Amino acid sequence: MRIGTLRTLVTIYEMVAGAPSSTGAPTKAASAVGKAWAAVMPIKGAELAQLGIADAEMNYRVVMRWQDAIRVTPQHHFTFSDAGTTRTLNILSAANVNNANRTMEFACKEDETRA
Repeated sequence: MRIGTLRTLVTIYEMVAGAPSSTGAPTKAASAVGKAWAAVMPIKGAELAQLGIADAEMNYRVVMRWQDAIRVTPQHHFTFSDAGTTRTLNILSAANVNNANRTMEFACKEDETRA
């Protein structure tokens, strides 16, 4: 991975228990656990078809350096700014490339309900 490709600063969030609602039901809140420079790449329909993936499943690929302090998993999500618009990406899968603890690659889907 070339460092020049990591041009997008993403914030990594995890869901934590929040204050109970007015009815006493438990709630969840997003808590930022770190930031990292990443390559955030939208996946085009032709690429999805080539991979045999349906459009609804994945629409972004995120690549970043290995994070020793944070084990980023599908229980986390990313936010980043794209031309003044904040986008939220839910992580569908996480891979430690070549099991080398150097690069992480994530299949993500944009969460348009949090945009």
